[in-house]
Amino acid sequence: MLTLCKLFGLFIRYLHMLKKQIIWIFTLFIAVSSGNAAGVVPFEMVKGLIIIEATIDNTTGKFIFDTGADQTVLNKRKSAQLGAKISTPTGFVNASERILEEVTIGKISQQNLEAFVLDLANLDNYLGLDIMGILPGSIFSPKYYLIDYQAKVIQILDKCPKELRAQYSHTWDISTRHPVPLVQSELNGKKVYFILDSGATANYLDASVVKNLCGVTYTGNEKEILTAAGSAISKEFILSSLSIKDMTFPDITFQTLDFTEISSTLNKNVVGILSLNKISSNEILVDIKSGKIYF
Repeated sequence: MLTLCKLFGLFIRYLHMLKKQIIWIFTLFIAVSSGNAAGVVPFEMVKGLIIIEATIDNTTGKFIFDTGADQTVLNKRKSAQLGAKISTPTGFVNASERILEEVTIGKISQQNLEAFVLDLANLDNYLGLDIMGILPGSIFSPKYYLIDYQAKVIQILDKCPKELRAQYSHTWDISTRHPVPLVQSELNGKKVYFILDSGATANYLDASVVKNLCGVTYTGNEKEILTAAGSAISKEFILSSLSIKDMTFPDITFQTLDFTEISSTLNKNVVGILSLNKISSNEILVDIKSGKIYF
């Protein structure tokens, strides 16, 4: 019998004004002085996903906070006229567009944001929650944010002072696309990129890349990856060593997936996803402005 993995989520492809756009929803990626704080957002961890509360157009509910998403997505509650086709690894789903007048998270508010509306019943069923949708890391832009997994809060910062950054042992340069954070690494002598994702409950690596790697041990487990359109099967394996920047991860567990379309769209050799809470279970400070994360 197939084992149901923690929900990976959706790879979404949206055709709009004759231009391709990828929307990624991988779900399925704070001790500071009060003078720097723009707000504190409490969260709960549910099956490896960060759940926060937000208010959209005077309606409050639970949302997945997902750095691997490049767009706000709302859960379709009622039938609506659908105007877009969205592609997932397991088929197509319908979606509609909506302009949000205001999104409020704690003390942070954003106005006139574009969002997509689609059926996220798989998320509801998996989490056992009534999820209103998914919010990307860019929802806090242009501020900085610090995910504290121990205190279970996201601290929003107006500034990212040197003394705060000095508290962390590791600093990674990141690049952003749409604006998903990417970190550079090297596999088999080639420059590659991983998506850093608070909405991923597992690590993923392109199946074609895995075939050419040394130190791969398949566990024999097959995981079912759920999406809005159905499911796909992924193989689980252990990679004996993965080096990224100043860190080496020994015996790191991955699941296989196909990243061909993402690489093509981003014009980057994206080969996988790293779950943020598997990089650090303590704190992660994200500085999108300067293109860095600290942990």
